[in-house]
Amino acid sequence: RHDGSETVEDSFEFSLAVFNETRISEPVVEMFNITIVSFNDKPTGIILNSPPNFVRGMTHTLTKDDLDTMDEDTPPEDIIYQIWHAPSFLSFSTVNKTNRSLARFSQADVNRGRIVMRHDGSSALLGGVLVSVVDGEHKSVVRFWQIVIRNI
Repeated sequence: RHDGSETVEDSFEFSLAVFNETRISEPVVEMFNITIVSFNDKPTGIILNSPPNFVRGMTHTLTKDDLDTMDEDTPPEDIIYQIWHAPSFLSFSTVNKTNRSLARFSQADVNRGRIVMRHDGSSALLGGVLVSVVDGEHKSVVRFWQIVIRNI
């Protein structure tokens, strides 16, 4: 029985000897190798670290300190965030296409500093984003991510 860990291989040694009424053969020692086929058995949980604080009218590059999801079964490229709702004064985009809003991006995008959040310069300084994360197998609940904007 497997212990539920993420181990993908194991082995054990065994010995075999033949018995008859008068003698026992020399034991033969062999290795039995086991390969464990893993599957995506754990739902992904979104981790909203300290809310990003950034300046009114400015752009903030998202990092793992802002938004992070760890999933032992799924690489960062396959962990996808979905923005369900953001206040009108906030938008998400890639670093090189800030004029084009997006609602989906991966943890790998966040890890590599490719995603920015932009405040439109209006007087609104507090809001929240409804966000969920999927790993291709499991869907998380939609979470509220509070965003605080500093007025300088």
